[in-house]
Amino acid sequence: MKINKDIVIGSLLFILGGFVFAFGNEKIKNKKKDRENNDLKNENERLKNGYLTLLEKYLLTQNSIEPSVITELQDLKMNIDQLETKVHIELDSVIKQVNNGEGPKAIKDLAKIVENKLKEKVKNDDTFTGKPMLHNLLEHAKKRCWISSGQFENGMLLKNIRNKESHELAVNITTREIGMSIYIGVDIIYAIS
Repeated sequence: MKINKDIVIGSLLFILGGFVFAFGNEKIKNKKKDRENNDLKNENERLKNGYLTLLEKYLLTQNSIEPSVITELQDLKMNIDQLETKVHIELDSVIKQVNNGEGPKAIKDLAKIVENKLKEKVKNDDTFTGKPMLHNLLEHAKKRCWISSGQFENGMLLKNIRNKESHELAVNITTREIGMSIYIGVDIIYAIS
């Protein structure tokens, strides 16, 4: 049986065309993925800078906030890429709660974020033997020099406000305490990340 030369050439051209189409289609898909990744990265940056800027403005409205706190907050903004997106989304939610007048609830949620970040950190640390509760986690972080003594003391303030919000009705916390607690929580999160 004799195969027609035109059929073979046609088949080869068809196969070659399929490869070219598949390769071109893959390039288009990759470009689309790159654009989507860039869009997500830009949105992530907007969220990260947004909540820290809101926090900075909030703290500036408080007359009793020391200028060094604002300076440290600006330093945190410079190191914004240390945290993963899910933490930034949670922190954005905390700032929205503060803006909606739900300061104690925001502090409670922020303490949850700090506690979960510390739990992640001690997961692979054989020296941690206590119950994974915020107080024990903060003490361990201080012992391991993940946070300073000052951050530990501030973390205890965060824990106390969280406990009040969890166990008392109609918790009244000053705006200064709310602002400081948010700063404290963000500072600890960055320190352990």
